[in-house]
Amino acid sequence: MRASAPELDPIVEHAAELKAVVFQHTWLKITGNLPGESTPMDFAALAARHPRASLICGHTGGDWEQGIRAVRAHRHVAVDLAGGDPVAGITEMAVRELGAERVVYGSDASGRSFASQLAKVYGAAVSDEAKRLILAGNLQRLLRPILEAKGVRT
Repeated sequence: MRASAPELDPIVEHAAELKAVVFQHTWLKITGNLPGESTPMDFAALAARHPRASLICGHTGGDWEQGIRAVRAHRHVAVDLAGGDPVAGITEMAVRELGAERVVYGSDASGRSFASQLAKVYGAAVSDEAKRLILAGNLQRLLRPILEAKGVRT
């Protein structure tokens, strides 16, 4: 079901209690999404209902310009850069609109090459510090609460 479905609320609430990160595949298709396939707008609706949850909008919504704008107001939502071709401007827009702290590298390894996905970060006109956050620091920060709650030293 779509991320906007209220039936998902108990799952997201429980994830927030556990300090888990919720990652949701999102995509906008010109031809229309598959039944139950979430758009970034669906994800933004979920995020609005769960301000305490740690959320990642997968694939930046596919149509990344719309995806970034859809989640921009929700400070507890990060976007990942996985999926799609390494189009110029995706990382720069995400950093400009959301801040480097809300952008996460993703490989989409089963469907894309590592080189194409890394190129989105390494080839971006953003600071070296932003690249460090995107490639590792942000995911480490997002996972730290649940890992520490489970006794894992970070």
